[in-house]
Amino acid sequence: MPWNEVVALRRWRDLFGNVRHVQIGMRNGQEAAFFAPLDFHLACHRQHESPPPLQPQDLYSGLNAREKRILLKVADQRPMEEIAADEKISRPRVYQIIRGKDGHGGMIAKNPYAKQLWELRERRQRTATNQGA
Repeated sequence: MPWNEVVALRRWRDLFGNVRHVQIGMRNGQEAAFFAPLDFHLACHRQHESPPPLQPQDLYSGLNAREKRILLKVADQRPMEEIAADEKISRPRVYQIIRGKDGHGGMIAKNPYAKQLWELRERRQRTATNQGA
């Protein structure tokens, strides 16, 4: 909103799109908007609030029932052989479900939490392999 509209309408929008009222007064013989310090303090404070708590349904967004089960087993740090046996599929198929095939799909492409969990698992395995060698 241009400055002259703020003065004329006595309203402005904060960074979050909320309409706020502003006091108008005279400064150097011209109308000027007088913003309260608290207006800007609240806008800055809201940016740094913590994100809303994680809900269980957020963990599984975009995943089908089999992928949800596999994600839980990966989170429990179960071996791939055990996951494959439980799901009655081959071990390479488990990796394909998680990573996708030829750069397409896969749990890590559909769900950011699955991606973070998979990267954490890979990091742990690399660390364990490096320490054992």
